[in-house]
Amino acid sequence: MKLKQLGVEVKTDKLASDAATLFHDKVTTIKLTRTSVSEASSSAFTKRAQKFATQIYNNFQTCSNEYYNQLDVSNLESLQYSIDTNFYMIEYNNQNKENQKQHAMSFVQVMDQNLISQEAYRNLTALEYNLP
Repeated sequence: MKLKQLGVEVKTDKLASDAATLFHDKVTTIKLTRTSVSEASSSAFTKRAQKFATQIYNNFQTCSNEYYNQLDVSNLESLQYSIDTNFYMIEYNNQNKENQKQHAMSFVQVMDQNLISQEAYRNLTALEYNLP
C-alpha cells in the first residue's frame, strides 16, 4: 500500500491500517504535533493540564511584576478553560483538605438522599456552581 499526503509518502506491503499508522507516526514526528484530546489517555491529559497550568501561573507572576507595583499583591486563584467538550477548572490556592473532604461529603449526602431529580440537581448545583 502506498500513501502520500502533505508531502509525506509511506509504503507498506501490509494492510491499509498499517500504512495509516506509519503515516501518523511520520507526520507526528515531522510536525511535532501532539495527540488530540480525543486520542490521549487520561494520564497524558492530566500531565498536559498540569504543565499548562504551571506555565500559565509562571507567566502570570512574570507579567504581574511588569504591570503592577511590587507592593501590590497579585494572586492567580483559578484558571478555567475548555478543549473540545472537556471543561477544566484549575485552582491555584491550596485549600484546606478538611474543606475539600466536607465538600465531597456534602455531594455524597445529596446523592444518597435523593434520586437525581430536579430538586437533587438544584442541591448539587448549590454546592458546585459549574455543573452543566
